[in-house]
Amino acid sequence: MKFLLFIWGACWSSFITTMSWRYLTQCHPNYSSSRSICDYCEQKIKILLLVPILGFLIQGGNCKICHNKINPIWTIFEFINGLIWMLIPLCNLTDYLLFLVIDCCLLALCVQDWFDQRVSCLLFVGLVPLHWLAIVPSFNMITFIWVIILCLGYFVDSIGNGDIDFIVITTLLIGPTICMRAVAIACLLGLVYAYLLKQRTLPFIPFLSWGLAISLILQEHSSFIWF
Repeated sequence: MKFLLFIWGACWSSFITTMSWRYLTQCHPNYSSSRSICDYCEQKIKILLLVPILGFLIQGGNCKICHNKINPIWTIFEFINGLIWMLIPLCNLTDYLLFLVIDCCLLALCVQDWFDQRVSCLLFVGLVPLHWLAIVPSFNMITFIWVIILCLGYFVDSIGNGDIDFIVITTLLIGPTICMRAVAIACLLGLVYAYLLKQRTLPFIPFLSWGLAISLILQEHSSFIWF
């Protein structure tokens, strides 16, 4: 069952990220094609090579036709999303349906922020089902204090407004405990990424999304962790 959830998560990521990328590049006429094409030679990709993760490995990270390097971020999204679906403690069918909507919007936000450094505010509406997940603790008034503090981030030039929107909205929906844990994890992942790739700036919403997922996974074992 866990392995099937991993496959589903990877396939779902492949579909949503592809559709999000096509939306960002809709000015390019060839991206209206029903079959995915290479970003460089614009040749249609064979069906076997479109299989999430496996297709990238078969090609050795390079297009079989033009031999240009394939951007690994798509495979990274697929692998991480597969792990999330495999590990996140969803309790019932309702939770799975709610998380399907949440995951769709998170993936679209990740693609927009990663490639365009801008996000659509409408996608934040898709995070509302977070509030009804069974693994999320009940709402409390302390949340508003955290939100007021977080809003001060709008006055910090080095922090994107989309990042603040993400943190404020998730805090309102799931409370400060899970959200602050998610931010801490996101900062750690972002620092590792920036250090390894020598990046001075980075799109932060993908890391916030992964931090949120990890925080929700840890929530099942909250009695064994200190933050």
